[in-house]
Amino acid sequence: MSKTAPNDAEDDSLELSRRPQMPEDPEWDWGDRAVYAAHVFWMLKEVGWVLLIPELSLPLGAAAAGLTFAGVGLHCCRRGFAELVIELVMMIWLCTNVFWMTSEVIYDEPDVKFPWSLSPLLPENVPVYSTMEYMSSIGFFIAVATYLLGLGIITFWYVHPKYQLPTSTFASFLLQSYLCSWCLKDFFWAQERFWPAMFTDLITVPMLIVNARLESGAWHNVRRNSWSWAVWAIASAVWITGELKFPGVAIFNYVAAALLFTAFVMLASSYQHYKAAEIRRSSSICETDSSDSTDYTTDDSKA
Repeated sequence: MSKTAPNDAEDDSLELSRRPQMPEDPEWDWGDRAVYAAHVFWMLKEVGWVLLIPELSLPLGAAAAGLTFAGVGLHCCRRGFAELVIELVMMIWLCTNVFWMTSEVIYDEPDVKFPWSLSPLLPENVPVYSTMEYMSSIGFFIAVATYLLGLGIITFWYVHPKYQLPTSTFASFLLQSYLCSWCLKDFFWAQERFWPAMFTDLITVPMLIVNARLESGAWHNVRRNSWSWAVWAIASAVWITGELKFPGVAIFNYVAAALLFTAFVMLASSYQHYKAAEIRRSSSICETDSSDSTDYTTDDSKA
């Protein structure tokens, strides 16, 4: 059945009649809250990992992975394709990262010796650890491939006049390409390839800052939740350097832990900033606007 466009008065009346039935924040739901909590837990998990404290890193990693999975599940039928791809890439990367960490704190004998000596939890098992590390590399590669596949589909919709994909959706999706550098950093790190890991990690910093600047509209609108991820990327560079170039030198772990804890505090204290940024991103990545009712799941044009 074709729809007729209502006039302005009818449109306003329809909006007012629906308003009481809408949630207080229609673009910010429990799925978003779950993902935010997952990121906070994950950031603190990094502190436990770099200091090799499995009693801290394992439960926080499991909580982060579960909450991220829940967030994607809650959004499956409520968000558009572009936004779901971004959340799916984040979920694959984060869960793979937790899996990699689990293999290390359970089976790998660390080069750095801390006074607490809590890792590994089980006797060192090189074959099992190597297999799990290889599986982690595959997971990071799948995350990158998922983003690139989504980008291919989004690009096709954007250049094809029939689909009328808004420019803001294409641009916002493209700005999330820093997710690929995140995944590639862990991909190369798991393979102990220092320079590719460092390059893909450090290139993330300007990509994150530029993305935050463009989405917020001005430098003074870039809040500490965005800067927290830049601090995390710098901490990862310190961590990578210590692990791959100076194995056994604990000062790199301590410096990385201090930076990671700073990033955790910045993110955990930025709930409102995080919320505002996600709402802006969701608005810009929305696949349809008020003048477009294109169905992206079918090749038949609307009448």
